[in-house]
Amino acid sequence: MPLSKDLRTVAVIGPLADDQREMLGNWVAAGRPEDVTTPLDGIRAALGPDVR
Repeated sequence: MPLSKDLRTVAVIGPLADDQREMLGNWVAAGRPEDVTTPLDGIRAALGPDVR
């Protein structure tokens, strides 16, 4: 999603925002939680370390 590089604060709300295991869904038996990028991790990676 396009996010401005000028952002300083972003709210990520919901029970799946930072839950690697739940992001696997029905693939939980075949997947590994450590291989999952959560929405929160993806937003942090896109915006950089200075965004809260």
